[in-house]
Amino acid sequence: MQLKKKRLGNKGLGMWVMSKTVLFIFLLLLVAVLSGFLNIYQKKVIEDSARSVIMLWAESANSVAQFPSGSAIWPLQQQVIIKSAGRKVSVAKDYTTGIVALDSPDGKRLVFMLAWGDHNETKIEDIPEYATAVSTGLPLDITNVYFFNGSTTPGDPPTYLQYAGNPKEEIIVRPSIGGTRDAYIVFYRNQTTFCIGTIKQTETDLKTAVGNIATCCNAPSSCP
Repeated sequence: MQLKKKRLGNKGLGMWVMSKTVLFIFLLLLVAVLSGFLNIYQKKVIEDSARSVIMLWAESANSVAQFPSGSAIWPLQQQVIIKSAGRKVSVAKDYTTGIVALDSPDGKRLVFMLAWGDHNETKIEDIPEYATAVSTGLPLDITNVYFFNGSTTPGDPPTYLQYAGNPKEEIIVRPSIGGTRDAYIVFYRNQTTFCIGTIKQTETDLKTAVGNIATCCNAPSSCP
């Protein structure tokens, strides 16, 4: 009788260990699943934060493009603020944006792309990876799209130059870089021509800077 009880005790201990092992494995799987969902959610929060920035740019460009002439100046956030799930902790991320004009059967389109971090590349295609992108169509009567980088010469006061560089079909905007970061973006339309230009943080005379974009937009050849 004693031997039988001992055997039953060993069997009960084995069942207890097995049940605890199964429970432990279940908890590990549950943690893995929850971590996966949390990771997906965090990625979505980050992507939505990036998308919200360039979505506003696209909407502003589209609103200007709906009229034969007009302009809009948009201040650029130096960093994108990403809030945690609990909204108690925020993370600030540097970013770079590429904007390109493309031809489509429905007319010209603007594509806004956002990449995390500061990038020194001079071509949009050379930036390794973009976090998100937004596109907007332009009216059919817009036949030309030009981009201009803002520039100034140092001095006291600084000399405001017309926007440098030949008109091109893309631009890289760097709001996060220190010193001469891009602080504003300007959308300008004059009849069949649509232009996008940047204004540097050092260009405090915004009226002159916007005027320079308008001059270059109306006569691109005057801005070598």
